[in-house]
Order: sequence, then structure tokens, then C-alpha cells
Amino acid sequence: MAAGNRSLFLESVRQQCRCWMRGGFRNPQEPLNLFHQLAAMRPLPSVIDFNSLLASIVKMKHHSTVIYLSHHLHSSLGLRPDLYSLNILINCYCRLNRLDFAFSLVGKIMKLGFELDSVTFNPFINSLVSTNQFKQAAELFHGLVRDGFRPTGVTYGTVIKGLCGTGNTAAAIQLLRRMDEEGGLCQPGIVVYSTLIDSLCKDKFIVEALNLFEEMKNKGISPDVVTYTSLLRGLCNLGRWEEAKTILNNMLESGVAPNVHTLSMLVDMYCKEGMVGEAQAIIKALRMKGVVPDIFTYTTLMDGYCSQGRIEEASKLLDFMVTEGCEPNIVSYNTLINGYCRINNVEKAFNLIGDMSLKGITPDIVTYNTLIQGSYKAKKPQLALKLFTEMQASGLTPDRFTHAVLMDGLCRSGQIDKAMTILQKCEKKGLHFDIVIYNILIDGLFETGRHSSAVELFSSLPTKNLQPCIRTYCVMLKGLCKTGLQVEAIELLTRMEENGLCPNEASYNIIIRGLLYNDDISKAMHYVNVMKGKGFSASVSTTAKLFNLMCDDRLDESSKELIRRSILHDKATEIK
Repeated sequence: MAAGNRSLFLESVRQQCRCWMRGGFRNPQEPLNLFHQLAAMRPLPSVIDFNSLLASIVKMKHHSTVIYLSHHLHSSLGLRPDLYSLNILINCYCRLNRLDFAFSLVGKIMKLGFELDSVTFNPFINSLVSTNQFKQAAELFHGLVRDGFRPTGVTYGTVIKGLCGTGNTAAAIQLLRRMDEEGGLCQPGIVVYSTLIDSLCKDKFIVEALNLFEEMKNKGISPDVVTYTSLLRGLCNLGRWEEAKTILNNMLESGVAPNVHTLSMLVDMYCKEGMVGEAQAIIKALRMKGVVPDIFTYTTLMDGYCSQGRIEEASKLLDFMVTEGCEPNIVSYNTLINGYCRINNVEKAFNLIGDMSLKGITPDIVTYNTLIQGSYKAKKPQLALKLFTEMQASGLTPDRFTHAVLMDGLCRSGQIDKAMTILQKCEKKGLHFDIVIYNILIDGLFETGRHSSAVELFSSLPTKNLQPCIRTYCVMLKGLCKTGLQVEAIELLTRMEENGLCPNEASYNIIIRGLLYNDDISKAMHYVNVMKGKGFSASVSTTAKLFNLMCDDRLDESSKELIRRSILHDKATEIK
């Protein structure tokens, strides 16, 4: 290539590299072709030209390609790397989470006589943060500072993100103050402030978040949509709706346009609080500002309607979505199916399966779980079992929730034998259930009068590598008391404490009601005293039984006084 042509070609390559962000390269093949053209030139162009092309490919996230080209350039073609070349290579290895290879290049940098700087170590910290190794990232950062390296704004920002990710917001704010002290290029910007504000809001430190918000504005840093959305979420989470409205108005007046994520978040918050009317109003208001609801927004509002039993409005919303060009997805249909099942309208829920099929949407595990649960609730156990079989035939594997719903439904419909058969079949296949399933089965066995089988199943839990939980003990206590085995129930209560589980309020209420049911008044009063001593209260049903006991001549005056104080204390607590 003639000298003039060579110079023109190299200048063209440099120009394309400089403007690649404005469309200089349409795909990775373009810089790759240029790289091979440069590699074919003799003498080889400067390492700086190669670095520019490699950096362009890095921006396109083709890190493995850059590693291959770098090795070809420096090993095969013999071009000596500079510090920038090696930093590019370190960045690529860190992006691929190969910190071992990246660290080996640090040694090469020192061997070649280059001076290490913060840019070299930024990729290491970023890699550790992106893989949730926040503690290691912080340790590396502080080690670099001790060794005299001056962190860049990028370094600070990455470590602050990591500290916030572990809930260590206080340490992150200390780094913010350190950035303020250093000044210059380390001045915190919008990303750092937004990260900290979001973390404070998640930790419910809304006052501190609002203070940082004012601080950044005083520094001339304009909040963006991310900052405002974090603050809005924080205020809504704490029920500070009026302040949230003020922040939203401030956002609009400042010319910061809310996006669909802001809208969806607000709708979600309002619907969770049962404020569906406010959710509708915010959709209407922001729609006038050009914010178009998406599938998540509509589905959230639909769930809000369903939670209030407003199923017809939810159904109309599903149809309205289609007219707006927003096609419902599996989550939308599952939401409406769940709404119909809540009001025992299983027929309407099943009709939606046909609509889904016409749109090419296949029912998933959530669909079947909802329908199985709805069928049991509507007292259609045979339909539930049919669905369970159909689900497996369609290639879906029952999950933990499926089995819990199925076992609970079978037990409630008096089909405990069927439930036990399914358990045995699953165990033979090597499937292992959690304690929730066994709690359901133990309760079902007691309810059908098979207390020996219930006790046997409870005793077998350790052989299944399962530890009884509070709920397990409560089920056992209730079952034993109902069977008239109050002595065994009291022994179990003692064993519960010996096994490191402290009886809770429900445990004591169950044992007291059981003893009263079996006419063991003295022991019942003993446990009323114990329960009060532990700061627990009598439940409504326990209080009713104790109140009726006041007329019993067998009760002495001190016991009646204990009951009076117990009832009065609980009522006072309830009023507070």
C-alpha cells in the first residue's frame, strides 16, 4: 500500500473508531475486517490504532473475540502491548469472570515496567460487584487506597453500588463524603446519588433519602427519572401518599418525564393498598403526559380489581388492552383466572383457557395450580384430580405449590387415603417434599380420626431429613387434644421446647382450648398463667371458652380473677 493511501486508510479507521457510538460500526464484523486489514499492513500500524478497534469491539460486548485478537496481535504478530492494550485485555477477562487470567496480566504490566493505576483495577471491582461478591470488592478497594492508588469516580461509583447491594448504605455514604473531599474528577454525579437514594428508600430511611435529594439539587445535579421513581416508591411503601403526590408534581414541573416503569410502580403500590381508584387516576393523569401503560401496568390494575372482587371490570380491562394494541400474556390470563377462582366461578375461569388457546398461549404451572385450588374451593375434587393428571400429560412437572394444594384439597374433601397414596408414589420416585406437605397430611389424618397414623407420620419426619416447625407442633397439639390425648399433648409441648422451638401464642391457645374441651380446668388455668407470663394473649375462641368458664362452680375465685384480668388485658391491648 502506497504511503499516501496508507495514511488515508489509517485516518479513516481512526475516524470510524471515534464516531462508532454515532453509528460508525453497524455490527462487530466491520471493526473485525478493519483489524485484519491493519494486521496485513507492513510495517504494522501503531498499537494505538489496534487499541481503538479493540475498544470498539469491547463496547459491543464481544469480549472473547477481543481476547483472541489481542493474543494474535501480541504473540503471533509480535506487536508490543502498551498499558492501554493490557487494560483492555484485563477488562475482557473480568467481564467473563476470569479474574485468575486478569490478575496474571497485572504481573505482566509490572514486568513490562508500566505503572499500575486505578483504571487497571476498576474492572476487578466491577466484576466482583456484578457477581455479588460485595465484601471482596470493598476489601480490594480499601487495599488499593492503602497502597496509595487514587480511585476514580468510576471506582467509587462501583463500590458504592456494591455496598448498597449488601445493605451497607452507611459505608456507602461515607464514600460519598470522601468523594466530596477529593473533589475534581471524583465529584459524585447523578448515578451515585440515585444509587444511594434508592438504597435508603429500600431501607425505609426516607428522611435521609430526601435530604440527599435536596443535597444533590443544591449542588446543581438534576434528578432524573430513576431518582424520582426511587423516592416515589420509598414514600408509597411507607404510606406517605400526599408526599408522593408532591414529589410526582415536582418531577413533572421540573420537566422530568415519568416513564412506564414509574407508572407501573405507582399502580402496583396503590393496588397493593387497595387504592384501585387512585391507580386508575394515576394511569389517566400520566397517559395525558404521554406515558403509555404496558402489559405489566394493565395486569397490575387487573389484579387490583380482582382483589376487590370486581371481576367484571378486570375482564373488561383484558378486552380493552387488546384494543390498545397491548396483547395479554400468560400472566394477564392467570391473574383473571385467579380472580374468577376466588369467587368460586370455576366455569368462567375454564372459559379463559379456550381464549388463551385461540391466542396461542399455553397454560403454565401457575394456571393449573390456580385451577386445581379453585376446583377444590368450589367443592369439585374430581375436577381437581383430572386437572392434576392433565397437567402432567401436557409435560408440566408439579411443583411444591401443586402438591400442597392437591394434598390440602384431598384432605379437606375426606380423601386422605388418596393423598397418602400420592405421597407414597412420589417418595418411591425419589421426590422429596418439604414440611408443609407433611403438616397438611398429619392434620388430615387427625381430622379423619386416624391419630395413630398421624403420630406415626410425625415420628417418621427425622428419617426424611425433616425437622418439625412451629406449625407442625401446632397441628399435633390440636390433633392430640381433640382425640382426648391431652397428657401426650402436654408432653409434646415440653419436647418442643427441649428441641429448641419456643411455643408461640397459637401453641398455648391450642393447649388451653384442648384442656378445657377435655374438662381439665386446673391444667388449663395453669397454662393460662404461663401464657400470660410470656406476654401472649388469648385468642377470640379461647377468650370465649374462658368467659363461659366464669359460671362454673368448680372454678375458684383466684382463677376467676385471672380470667377477668386476662380478658380485660387482651381487650385493652386490642383497643390500643
